[in-house]
Amino acid sequence: MSYHEDIQKGIDTPLFEVLHKLHARAIQISKEILNLLKGGFSDGAMARWRTLHELTVIGYFIKDNGTETAQRFLDHEYVSNFKEAQCYDEYGEKLGLTKLNEEELTYLRNQKDAMIHKYGKDFKEDYGWAAHIIKGKPNFSEIEKKVNLNHLRPYYKLANNMVHSGAKSIKFKLGLIDKELMDQVLLTGPTNYGLALPGQNTVISLHQTTVNLLTHAPTFDRLVSLKVMAKFVEECKNAFVQIEKRLEEEDEGIN
Repeated sequence: MSYHEDIQKGIDTPLFEVLHKLHARAIQISKEILNLLKGGFSDGAMARWRTLHELTVIGYFIKDNGTETAQRFLDHEYVSNFKEAQCYDEYGEKLGLTKLNEEELTYLRNQKDAMIHKYGKDFKEDYGWAAHIIKGKPNFSEIEKKVNLNHLRPYYKLANNMVHSGAKSIKFKLGLIDKELMDQVLLTGPTNYGLALPGQNTVISLHQTTVNLLTHAPTFDRLVSLKVMAKFVEECKNAFVQIEKRLEEEDEGIN
């Protein structure tokens, strides 16, 4: 049975819709990472893996908690729409953009308010769609723990340095072969080093989100495919390490 046939049959429609679209985005991000790796931008690849990991974690959490959670996730778009409209309205004039009229803002506000009335006041928070499972104020870290993917948190924290602008972000680079030179060397372009970690992480996360989708409506063919994929994942992980070692050995030979 194809994914299209699954959609036509309406199998847990909100849940399947979320898993299917998360997987599609995961594929696109993985292709972005591949191009960054080909270009020698290991730090950029690690930054994009961070988003891929987030998609994987969210997908697992939604699948674990069923159709209601999937619908909440979809409905949370109305909260995001209103927050973005407020931001646009505040700074639109300074940016030379056409301001939203009151009718448009009222429409978006009413949509947001309807969702908060439906799901409760906690729904207005950034991860409010998960508030029925994670009490208090849900955050990504708590969601990550719920699906037992928090063992990847050290890599996630590392990737934060490639996304945010803290003090460590301006000197730590995966692309430097000698990390002791971080204070002396400013990396401003591509490099052959540091490609293994984002490469391995991408293969793992893409596989995880694929498993999450295919086991939603499992068939014999899909389960066999997952077995083959698991073997391929191990081969890819080993290949990344071997290539990085070879590059380091070649560099040592030159020097």
